[in-house]
Amino acid sequence: MRIAETIFERTPRVAIPALIDLLGSEDFGSRNSAGLLLEKLTGAKVPPLYAYEDQDKVQEGVRLWQTWWRENESRYRDGR
Repeated sequence: MRIAETIFERTPRVAIPALIDLLGSEDFGSRNSAGLLLEKLTGAKVPPLYAYEDQDKVQEGVRLWQTWWRENESRYRDGR
């Protein structure tokens, strides 16, 4: 678990949009890692649609996170 904590402590908040983009990856491992990091970094409770094989569900999850980011981006501008 220390690895996850280190990543959390060192990952800049500007990485959130890049992680959201990775949620649309065809590679499950990339999607899963990005989703877990987003949950850890943001504390957001967005359904884990990145875990589905169905690309329509995966893209729905990306859209949910994009909406979440538009609504919450200002919270991260000051480096919190």
